[in-house]
Formats: sequence, structure tokens, C-alpha cells
Amino acid sequence: MSYHRCSTCKESKTSSEFHKDSSRNSGVQRYCKSCKKEFDRKGSNENHLGKYVVYYLPKENYIGMTFNYKKRIGRHKRVDKNTSKSRVIFATKNARLAHLIETLFHLIGFKGFRY
Repeated sequence: MSYHRCSTCKESKTSSEFHKDSSRNSGVQRYCKSCKKEFDRKGSNENHLGKYVVYYLPKENYIGMTFNYKKRIGRHKRVDKNTSKSRVIFATKNARLAHLIETLFHLIGFKGFRY
């Protein structure tokens, strides 16, 4: 049984407590499953946690709105949209306000989902 040290919580844990990663010499990810789960829930920016985010993809001239920014950008990448230099324009807990801002950008010519 091999042990690995988590990069986040700094605890040594067995290989079964890490997700597999064939691209790494150790064969497992740098983060344990519990730390990875917490990171995926929060995302990379805690300022966006629990907020609706209006974001911009400059290469696509695209404006969108989401509650989980990190997951949404991942979906854009999977359908081959260029997400480099994407940025958050506005973040709020008010869904109606975020939707209104997104709609205003669409009305002035930005691409995005239209109702």
C-alpha cells in the first residue's frame, strides 16, 4: 500500500484516497478526493461562491450568465470555444439583476443564449 501527500491539506493518505492520474509519475492526482471535492464545489475564486456571474469570452464575443462559473467555462472548453482571457464582468446574489445585465449586453450585439 503506497501513501501520498495531498498538496492542499498536507496529510499523507493511501492511494485509494486520491483520484487516478496516468499523466503523473505517482499515478494519482496531487489533491486527495475530499480536498478536490471541496475545490470543485467552491471553484478557484471564493468571491463567486453563491453568486450569479455574468462573464465575457473575448475571442468569441460571447456574454453568458451562470451560478457556477468554473463549471460553465469547462463546458465551453468541451465544445471548442476559446475561453482564454475569459473574465467576470459582474457577480451578484440577485439572479434577476444578473439576467438583466446579460440581456442588455445581448441587445447591444454580443453573442449568447437568447430566450
